Amino acid sequence: MPAAVKYDTISENRVVLKADNITIQAIFNELQSLTHYNFNYGIDIINNKSTYSIDYNDATLNNVLSDLSKKIGFTYVIEQNNVLIKTPKSVSIQQQAVKGVIIDDYDMPLPGVNVVEKGTKNGVITDFDGNYSISTTTSNPILIFSYIGYKTKEVQVSGQSVIDLKMESEYTALDEVVAIGYAVKKKVNLTGAVSSIDSKVLESRPITNLSQGLQGQLPNVEISFPSGRPDETGEFNIRGLGSINGGSPLILIDGTPGNINTLNPRDIANVSVLKDAAASSIYGARGAFGVVLITTKKGKEDGLNITYDSMFGFSSPTRIPKLYLDDPVKYAEIHQQAGNSFSDAQMDYIKARANDPSLPEIVASVNDAGQPYWLTAGNTNWYDLMYQDNAPMNIQNVGVSGESGKFNYYLSGGLLNQEGVYKIGTDDYKRYNLRTKITIDLASWLSVTTNTEFANGVYDQPNPYFRYNLNVERMMSQEANPYNVLQTPDGYWTNHGVVLGFMQDGGRQVEDQKLFKTTLAFDMSFLNNDLKIHGDYTYQNDNTLLTAKRISPLYSPSPGIVEEFPIDDPNSLKRGTTDNDFNVINLHATYSKTLGKHDFSAMLGYNQEEYSNSYYEVLRAGQLSDDYSSLNLSTGTIKTYDKESEYALRGAFYRVNYNFNDRYLIELNGRYDLSSRFPTDDRGGFFPSISAGWRISEENFFKNANLGIKNLKLRASYGALGNQNVNDYLYISNLSVNNSTWLFDDSIQPYAGAPSPISSNITWEQIKSSNFGLDLSTFNGRLTANFDYFIRNTYDMLIPGGSLPSIYGATVPMQNSGDLNTKGWEVSVGWRDNFMLAEKDFSYFVNVNVGDAKSEITSFNSNATKSLGSWTDPDFYEGMVVGEIWGYTTDGYFQNDGEVNAAPDHQQVYPDFAPAPGDIKFVDTNGDGVIDKGQNTFDDHGDLSVIGNSTPRYNYGFGLGFNWNNIDFSVFFQGVGERDFMPNNEAALYYGFYNRKYQPIFEHMTDYWTADNPDAAFPNPRGYIAGAWKDQPLSVNQTGQIQDASYLRWKNLTIGYTFKRDVMKFLESFRLYVSAENIMEWTALSEAFDPEALGDDPYSPGLDGQGMVYPLNRKVTLGLQLNF
Repeated sequence: MPAAVKYDTISENRVVLKADNITIQAIFNELQSLTHYNFNYGIDIINNKSTYSIDYNDATLNNVLSDLSKKIGFTYVIEQNNVLIKTPKSVSIQQQAVKGVIIDDYDMPLPGVNVVEKGTKNGVITDFDGNYSISTTTSNPILIFSYIGYKTKEVQVSGQSVIDLKMESEYTALDEVVAIGYAVKKKVNLTGAVSSIDSKVLESRPITNLSQGLQGQLPNVEISFPSGRPDETGEFNIRGLGSINGGSPLILIDGTPGNINTLNPRDIANVSVLKDAAASSIYGARGAFGVVLITTKKGKEDGLNITYDSMFGFSSPTRIPKLYLDDPVKYAEIHQQAGNSFSDAQMDYIKARANDPSLPEIVASVNDAGQPYWLTAGNTNWYDLMYQDNAPMNIQNVGVSGESGKFNYYLSGGLLNQEGVYKIGTDDYKRYNLRTKITIDLASWLSVTTNTEFANGVYDQPNPYFRYNLNVERMMSQEANPYNVLQTPDGYWTNHGVVLGFMQDGGRQVEDQKLFKTTLAFDMSFLNNDLKIHGDYTYQNDNTLLTAKRISPLYSPSPGIVEEFPIDDPNSLKRGTTDNDFNVINLHATYSKTLGKHDFSAMLGYNQEEYSNSYYEVLRAGQLSDDYSSLNLSTGTIKTYDKESEYALRGAFYRVNYNFNDRYLIELNGRYDLSSRFPTDDRGGFFPSISAGWRISEENFFKNANLGIKNLKLRASYGALGNQNVNDYLYISNLSVNNSTWLFDDSIQPYAGAPSPISSNITWEQIKSSNFGLDLSTFNGRLTANFDYFIRNTYDMLIPGGSLPSIYGATVPMQNSGDLNTKGWEVSVGWRDNFMLAEKDFSYFVNVNVGDAKSEITSFNSNATKSLGSWTDPDFYEGMVVGEIWGYTTDGYFQNDGEVNAAPDHQQVYPDFAPAPGDIKFVDTNGDGVIDKGQNTFDDHGDLSVIGNSTPRYNYGFGLGFNWNNIDFSVFFQGVGERDFMPNNEAALYYGFYNRKYQPIFEHMTDYWTADNPDAAFPNPRGYIAGAWKDQPLSVNQTGQIQDASYLRWKNLTIGYTFKRDVMKFLESFRLYVSAENIMEWTALSEAFDPEALGDDPYSPGLDGQGMVYPLNRKVTLGLQLNF
């Protein structure tokens, strides 16, 4: 205990004493040690084992004794420096039995209520029928009745032997508000489809951006990450495909557009997602694919609050390719079988070194023609050289917030420093965040707010694109054979190791992004707050500077020769700048009035937005210095490129609400938009919606049923939206300008090409959606559930026009003639409760959500023949289920020559050789004796059929956690219930040498056909049968290779302990925690892929192949949170 300051009189002695579950004797002993007074008492005090909780902070000793005498029941006398405890009533405290029945506000028995004697550990819990029985241990006992969802009550026993109690509901969900378009609303009164979460789901998680924290948390909100780069951004999709032309939800931060990926997750207060037309139509053309509303924190009303968060940890790749390293000789033999020939000398040396590992892995040799070459026999794990397992990261955040009179403030700063998983040429991402949010009440009817943020993110990485516009992951998939080695004996890169050498010595690419955003807003209220007016102006500038320096690394292709390796744009420097500006004005007024049981509100508003984008880049080769980056230190020709664009949007909107007795709810929304992205005569669009709700639980007949249901609501909505997510100048015909190949007056002359034809009636894509929902809360708010079913029709999608004669001589113009139908559902269920465990309150929660959506093309005029397209780029056609995979049916492998001879004609899928035992056997599904795809149309598809669908279905997430005795624990899982994946013909991490004969053998590929392994995963080893250049046995879609890409991933585990103020007096609380991210996954997918990273590199200018991306990361962190 901390020592008190001592004074000469009892009234001046100051005491600081706080303790839980302490006896009377221990209290007196502590007071004696803190003061110069001696405490005298009898055996009765010593024998009294009742315990109490006390908290005195700078109190006088006289006040302490007076308070204790009332609580415990004794008198005291002060004589000089002695305190005499006289005739304590506690000596003869008699236990008093108290019993009773606890009921809820529906007069139903309430089981699980905590009944605790105040100031002691003495407590019980009501049984299933609401009964309890307790024996008190103090002289003036007070019983505390508490239960989650109900107001805590204290009752003085005062000699009563029976205390029955009716608990008063504290159902907070009835008062919970969520952000909606330009307003907030009680969740219980919502009629549209809205999901929301608060900042608790983000706390303690080692995430670098908000998208990572939201993944899996909300039903039918799919968030995917193309790669695991430290600066990677999330891609949002709400309720499935909205248009074949793409499109993502509108993201608003504090009511205005912003960049979710530079936002500091620690600044977030809550997130709402508007899903149906009723919720989104007030945003008109911008809300076609849903709206994500992010609200940042503001100052709290309880004075000054200072917080500090610190997190340190490490990251490692989730899944990386696993080379076959068990037997170097077998490896070489498989390669030879696949067609990758070895010289006798190399094969002999591989065998020799396998028997004697002390031999060098690379030696200089001479071939039969007398030419020197490097003879290698390594067993190199290239991916172990490429990636590290312990990439450090740290996150630091500080916040200052509060409210003082008419001044509310929130200030925060954040630092993120995450090293990437590259081991050679390590990459690094740093981000700095600053935010100020200040509100000043200038008058009782007027307040102004400034909300400013600044973010600076810098990603420094080795040059990602090596050669042929391919990234290092793709190039490594060609060079990573273990028998190759990294460096020559004299330290130069080999012609295989130069891929990693390029990461080390090939220059750097630095992306420096700066974002500045500021909003100035005012709020006015009149007519006793019935009329409220809000206005705001926002300016944002988002600037990215790209600096990419490419250096040709030195390598040794053969002994005695060292030269620069040929790369794209060798020894060059590129500088590029992207500059995005936008200006936004919002103005709206809301009038609300309550007349008896009737609540009315109406809003009218105006919105205007202007966006501009510019990009330029300069490239110059012939850099004179590897150490300095300057275009002036170059001798090559200067190449430049630039582009600019801008667009504007103007809209007027309204909302009308009517609420009768919190029972019948109706809402009307609408917006009229003008967009500069369409021709002058087609720029306008009106997008209305209507929604209604019926709170059945508020009906008298339902209340009288005493079902214990706090809220049961039915919802329905219908509305229209427009999609303006098209090219800024789609309606304007463009001229291409190029240099001719002809000389005129000894110089090359530029020329302009013919303008591209443009349809004269390009206009909005229109989306009309219906939604039917149910909201339920029962067991006094412990169980909550929400269910929605929706139908969304997209009309007039922009697609290429129908076929035109070849003499037309130009590309077919786009036109509004495609339709799409999407249907789906979603459900979320939550349970929260508490009980006493080891005399401590144990509270816990469980949350589950799942959603599904399926889309079908209902009209597509530009594909009259219903062509199926190519394997990697399927065509849309009327009646197509989006994501469907067409392919052949396989029947294992040919086991002998007899099967080969009896098989249908396989020439279409074996164009370069005749099938043999061990090769794939295809099924003649149409019985015409030939394996082919007919005319490759829906009506004539030969032996093709739909063998799967690549659309992620049944996206789900679930989590649970508890708090007990200052310990907090939570876990979260996320996954996809159904998805098919067909590795395409450039998925080299999966096909290895089947794609190109010289590519590596990965562990999963060793399960190939032999006479002793007839049901293998792969056919007889043969190179080039999974190539992209023509149909081959492994390059065509087929049932034998299609993958089940569904998965369950353990996303997060967090364990923490909070120290209260009695540990460190200057702190409100002090919390230590451990958190892990992307812990493990369960999937049937090939280990060559991560189920969340199945695409091509989104940043690469070339086609790298599926899975050729920066790997996703696992993270483990130790964190500290201080609250002052």
